[in-house]
Amino acid sequence: MSLFVFSQFFIVIVLCQAEHETCGVFPKDPIIKMGSEIQIMFSSPQDSFCRSVPFYSPHKLIWKLNDKKIAEDFYIVNSTMSAVTIRSSGMVTCHMHLGERDVILGGTNITVLLPPVKPTKIHCKLFALTKFTCYWNSGNNTVPGTEYTVYGRFESRSRIITESCMSKTDHCTFKNPICDTVNITVKAQNAVGSVESDIVRIDINNVLKLLPPEVTVKPLLNKLQVHWKMQHVPAYPESHIICELLYQYENISESKRAKLGGAEIVMERLCVNYTVSMRCAPETSKYWSDWSPNVTVFSPLDVKAVKIYLWRKIDTPDGRGFRRVLLMWKGVLPSCNIDGYNVTVRNLHNEDSRELWFNILDSNTSLVLDGKMYRISIAVSKNNNTSPEVFITIPAIGEDRPPVKELQAFPEHSQLYVTWAPPQLPVDHYMVEWSTGDDVIEWHESQSTSTSLIGQPFKLYRITVSPVCDTWPGQEATLLAYFKEGAPGNISVKVTDIQDRRAHVSWTSVPRSQCCGFVRNYTVFYKSETGPEFGVTVNSSVEEVFLEDLDPSKNYKVHVMASSAGGTTNSTLNVITTQRYGTTFLKMLGVLGGFGLILVITVCLCCVVLMNKYFTNVPSPKFSTLALWLNEPLQDKMQHNTSTPSAESYFHNLEIHPYGFDSMIMEISPSPLETLAGQNEEPHPVFEHMKVGVVAPVRASAVPSLFVGPSQTCGHSAESDDGRTAGSTPASQEPRDCNSTIPCWGNLLGKNGYVGEEALLPPSKEMQPFLEPPKNTPQAYVTLDLLGQSANG
Repeated sequence: MSLFVFSQFFIVIVLCQAEHETCGVFPKDPIIKMGSEIQIMFSSPQDSFCRSVPFYSPHKLIWKLNDKKIAEDFYIVNSTMSAVTIRSSGMVTCHMHLGERDVILGGTNITVLLPPVKPTKIHCKLFALTKFTCYWNSGNNTVPGTEYTVYGRFESRSRIITESCMSKTDHCTFKNPICDTVNITVKAQNAVGSVESDIVRIDINNVLKLLPPEVTVKPLLNKLQVHWKMQHVPAYPESHIICELLYQYENISESKRAKLGGAEIVMERLCVNYTVSMRCAPETSKYWSDWSPNVTVFSPLDVKAVKIYLWRKIDTPDGRGFRRVLLMWKGVLPSCNIDGYNVTVRNLHNEDSRELWFNILDSNTSLVLDGKMYRISIAVSKNNNTSPEVFITIPAIGEDRPPVKELQAFPEHSQLYVTWAPPQLPVDHYMVEWSTGDDVIEWHESQSTSTSLIGQPFKLYRITVSPVCDTWPGQEATLLAYFKEGAPGNISVKVTDIQDRRAHVSWTSVPRSQCCGFVRNYTVFYKSETGPEFGVTVNSSVEEVFLEDLDPSKNYKVHVMASSAGGTTNSTLNVITTQRYGTTFLKMLGVLGGFGLILVITVCLCCVVLMNKYFTNVPSPKFSTLALWLNEPLQDKMQHNTSTPSAESYFHNLEIHPYGFDSMIMEISPSPLETLAGQNEEPHPVFEHMKVGVVAPVRASAVPSLFVGPSQTCGHSAESDDGRTAGSTPASQEPRDCNSTIPCWGNLLGKNGYVGEEALLPPSKEMQPFLEPPKNTPQAYVTLDLLGQSANG
């Protein structure tokens, strides 16, 4: 159904468009003033083809602005038309829905304009008395299509002429004006309005702009001669015209004022191209003419008028007093084709001198001089002609004159200005040298106490100023300066000596080659994983910081920031972990552990001693291997002594020492007296003394073979006083040496019979442990000091 209706609608339009009145949107492409409104309507007369369309009605029309539907509050609808109110620019279209399709019935484009802006800043120029052009400011909000009309009222002594000119730009030109004064008015007009400027009165003499002059240049020795002439201006005599002369050579540009006629330019550099141009203006006018075409000439060389600039740079003397001197000069350019430079070095101490020759391409040389005073001169030679010599003095070591004072540098107007105060001594001129860290040293001569350098940003300049009086330079004054500072260079950071509550942070100073500004301070930032960030700021001379009051066993992020006037630079991030315990705690723990170990060892040793004393089984002395150490004099005395010896006669001291037991144990058989007396007899005093004073009771029969004297043999029997034999050796036993390890028996104590005949007996059960003592078992032997006792008795 909708397709059928849509097709019928277009058929009706095609068939009826020629026979009926036209339906459409009106007005077409209107222009309105900004802030105003306009009504756009769709007209459909009774006999128009729109009325023939099925379902057409003005109430069904839809209005859109830039494809966006306009609210129906702005619609105006009656039986014959539909309109809408618009207040902005754009494309307005009228639509109607036929079924599911949107059909555009018509449209129009609305333009919103501002009223023209009042022209201001009107000024005019009179070009060479031929054309008069006026300029004005049309404003920033001027829309395209604005037209300007300039009205000029030209007044002279004889007549008044009114003229106008049209323009769509910001200037307009009148031709052949002849007047003394002129009144100018500018009118601006567009589709939504018009406006006129104020009246401006202009004096022709103040706005006259002349044509550029014609210039000629003639080179002479050490100067250029310049001539020029102007186009004839009847109203202005040449005496009322001023000119400006501009000349350039290498990278230097200078200018000077001059009157019409001629001028001279003194050439500062020889063998270079000079470029000359001029401009002129009447004294009463504020407009200069354009610059004349450039005229280029080559400056010739006069050897006798050549001026050479000579300078030196002296290094610190070495241990032998020799100095390296860098000699530099500024002579003539290679284009001058000179023969070369003649350098003379004269020792003022002994008048010795030497001459050096350099070609035209050389500009410096290095000399090694001792600590004496020298004078160096240089001259230019060409075609057997020589320029005047230029001298410089190398003072002796320790004879330098005072330096300049208050040397400082600061950037201003794209240049680096250097100023200083003169020293107390008189000065002829100053030598200023500068470098940017490389081997190239630039320098020039200054007659005042200030100079300016063309600075480069982020470059560190080393500037030196030396006063010079009568070829004698003073001491150097040096400073470091930046034309423009930037952020410092990279920083290398190390974190060491990390403890539980502190850490040591160190960094390397920013190298001069990487530094773009003077470092003012360093800030060390550190932050734990959970805590806030802290910072410690130190001046530029400090390169280490101890971080205090850290938390044990925590991770910290540490970095260092360097600050300058031009910015900041941060180092890489360092992550550290503090220790759980500090070194002091570990040291104290080690000391206490050492004391504890010593205490444990001491207690263990005490326990072992006490156990050996109170709990170890001590063997009975009666089972020990005993030896009676008797020398022959004492033995003889004992044999002649008929009285019964006391115990102290034989045993003065009884000592027990560790000793290995003999492999066999001997028993001493009872003496005949003991056998006769029976078991109830008192024991011998000797053994009684052993019982009471030293050890447990020892049986008299248990005397080991060690008691046998070293000089006694087993085959010899001791003789009594009356010659009777106190005892004899059994017939079955062979005599043997008493030093043998086999037990031997003898009559040890003589005639009193304390010890009788001995016999070998098998070891008893009680003696068995002493024969084969176990390993590491404490053992003892008994020593009886009989010699000392016998001496006393």
